[in-house]
Amino acid sequence: MSDVKRKKPWTTIFITIIVTAGVTLGGLYVVGSHIQEQPNLVDNQTNTNNTDIEGNITSVTELKNGTLILSVQSAPSEEKELKYQDNIMNAIKKEADEFSNVCSIQITTKDNNESRVIYEKPNSLACKFEEEPKPIPIPPPIVNETPPIPTPTPTPIEGDKKIIVVGDIGTNTDSKNVFNAIQNKKPDVVALLGDLGYGSDLQWLKSTYGKLNMVCVPGNHESSNEDGTASLQSETQQFCSLPWYFKLNNVLFLGINTNGNLDTQLGQAQEIVMNAKQMQGVKEVHLLTHKPCAVPPNAHHPVESKVKTFCDSLKAKVPTGVKFVNDAGHNHVMSASKDGSYITSGAGGRSHYTCGTSTIFTFCDNVHFGYLEYIIKPDGTSSYKFYDYNGKVIQ
Repeated sequence: MSDVKRKKPWTTIFITIIVTAGVTLGGLYVVGSHIQEQPNLVDNQTNTNNTDIEGNITSVTELKNGTLILSVQSAPSEEKELKYQDNIMNAIKKEADEFSNVCSIQITTKDNNESRVIYEKPNSLACKFEEEPKPIPIPPPIVNETPPIPTPTPTPIEGDKKIIVVGDIGTNTDSKNVFNAIQNKKPDVVALLGDLGYGSDLQWLKSTYGKLNMVCVPGNHESSNEDGTASLQSETQQFCSLPWYFKLNNVLFLGINTNGNLDTQLGQAQEIVMNAKQMQGVKEVHLLTHKPCAVPPNAHHPVESKVKTFCDSLKAKVPTGVKFVNDAGHNHVMSASKDGSYITSGAGGRSHYTCGTSTIFTFCDNVHFGYLEYIIKPDGTSSYKFYDYNGKVIQ
């Protein structure tokens, strides 16, 4: 500690001891160079008893808000004043080290109102406080430091699902009108039944139907063994990812390539429909193809024998009580058998083909361009309608 600078004679000195908030100290006597506790001192009370410093006694005059104020009479002479000033300072400094709550000592000369610090406890973190400490805000209690695991949202009961089926799409005005009508219906799934634009690539398809939630199968115009090129066949196979299947409510949809290896695909399809777990709850199986399993009278494209064999063999493996349906394109018409098992939806925009009806095929339309829409109930039952691109129901 640096030396204390000595002052001229002084009459009354107030010694202020700053203490930690919340600690109550009693009054102090200074007797020579020893500090004693003064009993019966009450906070905010004043004791006006003062004894001359020559009597070696200094009394506490006030205790207020944790600050002790000591009144010391001045020495009658400068020599005695300096002597007793040293005695008081030494006594206070000694006790300040012993009492951890004493942080500093300040002397104020009453007659000239001068103040100076004569003692400060070094490097004490406990003494770094305000004279009137502000209350520390208590943070709200932490209920749970770990974020709660969110409760999973219950899986909703599925409502009606909408799937639109169409094939033989082009890039002409009628084809664009059909696409716009389908897009506006906002179906859950769109299934494209081959002949996917009649171009050298699938650029138009990808820029239109490709933006929807869709699946597709190749047609003869995407097959190098018939009317397509090897590059287009490869692009289509990659884009359509055949073979595929999915469930919509309790209806199973299977997509195959009727220009591909039908024997291999038959084995794959039969494995699915013969799987009891896979077929649990299924009410209908829809085989989606380009070339049809059956056609109405006077059809431009008749049924090919290898395709018919595939269809009959797969149908034979479908569990009893589950309806088998073939949705196909190839013929540019909209037609349906009376029982709704054989449906053609090939009026996606290309010029129409010939069309006829019979007791088995009671509906055929080769006038309108449009699409087939299925509404599938949660229990797996379905209904269908044909629409033209103006939204008119054809059948």
